[in-house]
Order: sequence, then C-alpha cells, then structure tokens
Amino acid sequence: IRNSIIIPHGINNRFLCPPRPPRTIEDCTSSEPFRIIYVSSIHKYKNQWHVIDGIAQLRDRTGWPLILELVGPPDDPFSVRRLQAAIGQHDPENEWAHYIGSVPFDQLHNFYMKADLGLFASSCENMPNILLETMGMGLPVASSNKQPMPEILMDTGKYFDPESPNDISYTVESLIVDPQLRLQLSNSSYSLVSQYSWKRCVSETFSFISKSSRQ
Repeated sequence: IRNSIIIPHGINNRFLCPPRPPRTIEDCTSSEPFRIIYVSSIHKYKNQWHVIDGIAQLRDRTGWPLILELVGPPDDPFSVRRLQAAIGQHDPENEWAHYIGSVPFDQLHNFYMKADLGLFASSCENMPNILLETMGMGLPVASSNKQPMPEILMDTGKYFDPESPNDISYTVESLIVDPQLRLQLSNSSYSLVSQYSWKRCVSETFSFISKSSRQ
C-alpha cells in the first residue's frame, strides 16, 4: 500500500524492569509459591478458563505450589460466568486460582513485580500492549501462538495453542523446569521491547505525516 507505514505503540516506563534471577521450582513452597500472572480483560477470546484448566492439570500432574493470578476488568458477563465456573470446578476453596479484577493502571506494575512467569492467552489482538508490558517487566513469557503475538515476542518466548489446556499446561511446565531458559528468554524479550517507546511512536508518526503532506 502506498503512503503507509507500520508504527508500533510504546509502553509506559513503569513497565521497564530488568529481569530478576529466576527461582527454581524446588525453592518454592506453599507459603512462597511460584506465581503466574495473566493480565487481560475477561472476554471470550482471552481464554482465561482454558488457562485455569491448563494450570490445574499442571498442579495435579506435578504437585507444584503454583498460584495463578488473573488481572483485568470483567468486560463480558458471559465470559465472567465461564471464568467463575472454571474456578469453582478446579479451585472451589480459592487456594490458587485468583481473579483479582480491575487494577488501577498506576498500580498494575506492582502485580507484575510479584510474578515469576507471565502468560498471555489471547486468540487475537491488534497491538497487544499487555504482552509488551509483560516483556518489559522482565518476566519470561508463555504466549498464545496466534498472531500478532509471535510477531511481537518473536523467538523470546514459548508458545501454546490458547484453546488447548493441555498445550498450555506442558508449555508452562517446560519453562518452570528450566530456570536458565526462563532467564535467557526474559533477557531477550526485555532487550526486544526497548524498541517500543512512545518517543519513537511520536517521532515516526509526525515524520510520516510531514512526508505525506509534501507528496
């Protein structure tokens, strides 16, 4: 297409935190569990119930002390009911699958800081800023294999079918058992996310407008 350009969004500097030394699963306990975070609105294409199914499988298979925190606004009532049903089925005592709900944007980075692993299970996106935030917070990422997530994350994460709890389970397991892989991927994704700045977005936008107006 003539007179077109792809200009990526940026992320807030609060979501830039160098990767931290990874914990081994052997070091995790019921009082200091391994924390997985998935930030996204609750909607049918976000697949939170499949994530709960997958993490439940992983907990049952390994006995690991895993916590899943789901953060995001309850945008779709049907999807919220489906999410609540999945939690009720797999964690009726509310021991490990926690739906936090909406979090003020200026506090969101604090939730990432407590996590050991970021997860993003959306089936479709335009520009997934949440994925960029997870990368920028220095977390290793298990991601949906649907585009545009691989275009953004490239080879710095591990991918799964977001509609397959089994695939989610084994992909997350492959990251948890290998702390060096987690560190390698988080270092790579943190470096990759540096190109997504609002300064660059503004500069390239006005440059394109200026050039286009002279044609």
